[in-house]
Amino acid sequence: MARGGQVKALATTTHQDAAHLRPKSRPSAESGMTGLEFASWYGVWAPRSLSSEVADWLNTAFNEANPRSLPAQVAFAELGQEPVNENA
Repeated sequence: MARGGQVKALATTTHQDAAHLRPKSRPSAESGMTGLEFASWYGVWAPRSLSSEVADWLNTAFNEANPRSLPAQVAFAELGQEPVNENA
């Protein structure tokens, strides 16, 4: 909506720059609001009793599904999302 002009982005609430909102919006700290940070993320949970074989299989499947190709990364960036895999 900000890129389309329906709303005005004042700042982002992450410590990293949001390239899709440049040059009109900067991280909140650069806008004078130090300490204002918020980021959302998604995770996957399983029962503690899940076997290590199944957990390894799921981890591999999710890692492979993480968009690594350039077209996929561009598509996520257009949505303002940055896929990250901390367990690869």
